[in-house]
Amino acid sequence: MVGGIVIEAAERDGKIFVDCRDRQYSDTCAIWVEKNDDSVLIRIGDTVWWQGDWAMWTPCGLEFIGVRQGVDFDIRIPRIGYSGVELDRSKACLAS
Repeated sequence: MVGGIVIEAAERDGKIFVDCRDRQYSDTCAIWVEKNDDSVLIRIGDTVWWQGDWAMWTPCGLEFIGVRQGVDFDIRIPRIGYSGVELDRSKACLAS
């Protein structure tokens, strides 16, 4: 499992680029996820982690409530390819 706090999210070619910073070690790692109704809502400050073919997204602020259940936690989004990807910023549409 890899992931952390989202530090960048951008749309390109019908998919979403998500770059995360690990909370403990400050390492960064990025993935591509399928563009869908959930993934277009990923923003800086949210939490994303991934394992296998899935990324799990929790909107900012919800991970600190203490109860890890319900529809707002670990929302499953299909992951595309491997982690450690890069983004060609000259062609990206950055999310706010």
